[in-house]
Amino acid sequence: MPQGAKSTNTRHWLLQCINNYVEIWLAQGKPQEALRLLKREISWAAQAEEHGLVADLAEILAQFLISLDFPTVSIDHAWKQAIVAAETNKSIIKQVELHRQRYAWIRDTQSPNAAITAIQQFIELTRRRKGFRIDYIEGLDEMGTCLQKKGNYNEAEQHYRKALNLARKDLDGAIPESLLNNYAELLRKTDRSLKAIPLYEQAVAISKSHADLEGQFFTEHNLALALDEVGRTDKAIQTLTHLREMAGKKKLWYYHINAWLALANISWFQNKGGLALRRYAKVRALCGHYQLPDLALHAALNEALLLQEMDKVDEALSLLQPLQETFQQSEYCPELSLALGHCYMAQENHKKATYVLEQGLRCPQVQYFSDRIASLQTALTEANLKAGRTRKARLQIDSVLAADLSPEVRAEQLMDLLVIMAISEAAKSGKGHQTERLLDEIQNLANCNKQPAWIRDAYERLGEALWDNDRKTAIQAYMAGMIKTLEFEGFEGLVRVGVDIESRLHQLGLAEGEQSVVRLQRQTRAWLLKQLKAEASPEEEGKSIDFLHWLLWPFQLTLSLLQRPDKGRRIKSKEIVRLLQEFFFDRQNRAENRNKGA
Repeated sequence: MPQGAKSTNTRHWLLQCINNYVEIWLAQGKPQEALRLLKREISWAAQAEEHGLVADLAEILAQFLISLDFPTVSIDHAWKQAIVAAETNKSIIKQVELHRQRYAWIRDTQSPNAAITAIQQFIELTRRRKGFRIDYIEGLDEMGTCLQKKGNYNEAEQHYRKALNLARKDLDGAIPESLLNNYAELLRKTDRSLKAIPLYEQAVAISKSHADLEGQFFTEHNLALALDEVGRTDKAIQTLTHLREMAGKKKLWYYHINAWLALANISWFQNKGGLALRRYAKVRALCGHYQLPDLALHAALNEALLLQEMDKVDEALSLLQPLQETFQQSEYCPELSLALGHCYMAQENHKKATYVLEQGLRCPQVQYFSDRIASLQTALTEANLKAGRTRKARLQIDSVLAADLSPEVRAEQLMDLLVIMAISEAAKSGKGHQTERLLDEIQNLANCNKQPAWIRDAYERLGEALWDNDRKTAIQAYMAGMIKTLEFEGFEGLVRVGVDIESRLHQLGLAEGEQSVVRLQRQTRAWLLKQLKAEASPEEEGKSIDFLHWLLWPFQLTLSLLQRPDKGRRIKSKEIVRLLQEFFFDRQNRAENRNKGA
């Protein structure tokens, strides 16, 4: 190779020649020759200190290795070699482009943690460079998306907000459509669909202004889902129907069929099971005609879950079993394993359930997603418990507890495990060691993340799960949740708990008469008193007794409702809340009078 610096034209010509040679060697079935050629040229360019050329050649090498499915280590070494050469050459534009390409490769092939590390390097490179403001905003958007995939919703939202504010300030309001969509998707996932709707509408307007029909259809689909989630179902159906017709006219079959799928899901949520099943079948037929296997699998999975909900487990299995091999190669592999596992557990075929769940854990699609792994391990815990393999179940619990999960995902998995373990231990009259352990984990997690609602939710779900098997323990779980709620969330949180617990006590009272409620009141009073005395210091004991009096209001409320002449009618939630507020204000007045007397 000639020594000395090369002009841009000369370097472009040289790169084109090398690319041509690589293609010739590949066409002759000799990839190793092409690989040797690239490495030799990189070595000569490095010796000649042609760092710009090294960066270009190493980029070609990385892409070449990707096309041949080389090991990750070799590919990443080529990317890093290109980036170092660009840094040495002080070419910021080249560095930004290489970091972007390396991140895109890592995002599609490696774990979310690896993608987060890669995009962080891109963000640091573009942070303080004015000419790269769009790239910096793009990096913040991608970081938010990586964190969202991992379940770190709070951190993801911080990055989206920062990107949105910078776009409004530095890009004259030209907000990237992807940023609006990604942020809106986060808001939907965190039950804030009402706030997501304006972002979707803004993204739709941008798509229309750019004549981007596919972008418009994609965003309008998500907008319809958000409208349905906030109770505007008629508007959602209207939007999806229009989208289905427009996409059909434009022969954009993916969006046409996806709209059908969304309409089927809405039918399911409206308890129109028969209509939903017919629409799922139509989606699968259309997917077969237009060669869209992923959508077909999605429809089959939802159809099977609906059949399972309708206690048609045999039909769900007959639908999913023939698709197992196809599912193994798709993104829905973990979801299929979960659905099949629950079907087999419903049939009490715990051995088969364990097998398919373990198969799901070996799916290539699951290895980089710790939340999916945790869901499969939670289901595997239940299968092992039902099969009598307690030791294996405990190992699965340990695996979930040790997993690298976001706080939100960890809380959800812990609550699922809590319900599973509580039912198992209650059935065996066990001491509840695992139940207590999981409750402690949830409480610690809630305290660390300042999310007291997780504690309330945990006790509520525990009470609901135990209600049919052990009502006394279920009520104690509800009452323990009330104590925690009052400690951390105050009266408003307590009312939300009270609506649920009162309705259950009301059911119990109507079924067994007033005496059963009074008897349950005495039992729970004794249990509460014991708990409060154990937790309170001597100087707080008087306060705890007053606390006890207040916490018994659900029983007083139940008795009040039972003594009404119209007790046979259904009691409305608004009426319950009004009575609860009366109890609350009565307690406040008694406390004020006591203070005045003092």
